[in-house]
Amino acid sequence: IDMLGAVRIMAKSKDDQVALGQVDDISHALFGLDKKTVDFASFSSFAQNSQEKLKEALAEKKRIVFVMGHKNPDSDTAISCLAEAYRNSLIDKDTVFVPVIQGSRMPDEIKKLLGKEISDSIMFTEDSDYEAALKSGQARWILVDQNVSDVQRFAISIVDHHILSAKAKRQDISKTWEMVGSTTALVAQKFHGMGLDIDKDLARILYGATLMDTEDRSDKKMTYKDGLIMDDLKRISAIEDDKEFYRDLMSHLLNTDDAELLFNRDYKQDWGIFGFAVAKIMGGF
Repeated sequence: IDMLGAVRIMAKSKDDQVALGQVDDISHALFGLDKKTVDFASFSSFAQNSQEKLKEALAEKKRIVFVMGHKNPDSDTAISCLAEAYRNSLIDKDTVFVPVIQGSRMPDEIKKLLGKEISDSIMFTEDSDYEAALKSGQARWILVDQNVSDVQRFAISIVDHHILSAKAKRQDISKTWEMVGSTTALVAQKFHGMGLDIDKDLARILYGATLMDTEDRSDKKMTYKDGLIMDDLKRISAIEDDKEFYRDLMSHLLNTDDAELLFNRDYKQDWGIFGFAVAKIMGGF
């Protein structure tokens, strides 16, 4: 999927319709998907029904896979866990994939990006149904935007752009790992690898997450692949002003006077003792 996705993204950037058609033929033969485009409506429906699907799975003893990002989630971890759960649901109909946010609160910038309906429907690790699934023995995990977790021994897959831990390196599971600007970009690549285009509204959500994690396309955060993927998402979403879009999301992120909440937001090891608010003040990077 990742190799096909990389070739498809390059083909799109060069408007190489022959290569694009060849990749799509291979993807269709591999996955047999009828649809050519993933749209916001089906993505939204999946997200809003995920908790109900989990209840049914627990009752009927179905296989459950939680897709979960890191603690103190940012836009990238929340959007990549949603998108990766949705993507897997398209190719594995026998498993119930459930996006879950670590904690008990959805950060304001993610609410802004997703909208109220989706934000209000997402499960948190402190919810009782998650606790029930955790104790049931039915659940496994896909780790996104992280590769170290309390449930790591139950992980079946990792999609991440951070430095791999020694434990993650030893695990004999599927890994998509690359030092790119965001995990959301890696998930977008997987949609491409399935021969799927993304519609305008869904592209806007994915683009917002990549923009936030690359600090408004900072040179220090971007790779060549990030540029290709983000340019494609930007074109589809028709976002005209990156800076305005980024500033709006950042204003929601910083819209609190709770010092402890700000300090602990998305703590980064490579910032030493500094918390999120100290390192990521508006315009400070």
